[in-house]
Amino acid sequence: MDIKQDQVTADELKRSLAAAGPFVAMVNATRTPMVVTNPRLTDNPIVYANAAFIAMSGYAENEIVGQNCRFLQGEATDPASVDRLRTAIAANEEIEVDLLNYRKDGSSFWNRLLVSPVFEDGCVTYFVASQQDVTLELEELAAIERRKADLEREVAERTAELDASEQSLRLALEAGKLGIWTIDLHTGELTASAECKSICGEHPTTPLPWTTCGKRSIPRIAFCRLRRSIKL
Repeated sequence: MDIKQDQVTADELKRSLAAAGPFVAMVNATRTPMVVTNPRLTDNPIVYANAAFIAMSGYAENEIVGQNCRFLQGEATDPASVDRLRTAIAANEEIEVDLLNYRKDGSSFWNRLLVSPVFEDGCVTYFVASQQDVTLELEELAAIERRKADLEREVAERTAELDASEQSLRLALEAGKLGIWTIDLHTGELTASAECKSICGEHPTTPLPWTTCGKRSIPRIAFCRLRRSIKL
């Protein structure tokens, strides 16, 4: 109908509701909050809301019927998500999107909205929209992400502290002409400092087998550090 929203009369909405009888029976029987909208009326108004939707929103039925579903949106609702929803409806496509909505008392909740077109003879006659309050789910995910970020920051800080400590140790060893070697107990790979190789009588660029280091350096090196690599 090509009419203004304020010209959508109660009789027109009742006729629209009567035509949607099978869908009304379906949405009325479920505990999932659901509404039926009529895109043939101006601004695609809600023509039916089930009891679960009424309870979730806090609005009375006569405050819901005749409204576009955007009446649940508020200042913090993401415009990009609203645009996605609007585009899908204009294209007569199904869409699922999470929107921050508001109840009548002003409290906000995350609403997982699934909107599906209903076709009759190739034309869209209604949209059926199911709603799900996913506030706790999204808050838990956000808490997990915050905890993950905190742990990553803590690991980065401790790694930086360890690197700084190792650098200070190496500088002290170099200043004191002390050699150092480390061995990976998983691979058997040995890494030795230039001073350690020198103490063992090897050139600084020459690989130093751990057997050589063990036989020659243990009695002569003032300090050595054994570090076990841990594979996570």
